Amino acid sequence: MDQIFNAISLKPAARLGLACGSLKHKKIADLIVFDADKPFILNRELLHSKVKNTPFDGHKLQGQVLRTFVKGKEVFSL
Repeated sequence: MDQIFNAISLKPAARLGLACGSLKHKKIADLIVFDADKPFILNRELLHSKVKNTPFDGHKLQGQVLRTFVKGKEVFSL
């Protein structure tokens, strides 16, 4: 899991030269609170996106984002 986490969350920031990707005092914090055990039914109309096309509309999916923080401020809460 550590390797997967590094590849999808830390490495992209470093490769792009961004000053993020770590949780340290006085650093910018963009993060999510995710429940891997929580199932949900995807409803395309509730997507937070301009594009509503998805082949998963109405499908039961596993894992759900509960909260999202951008620059340390909460921007989404379920």
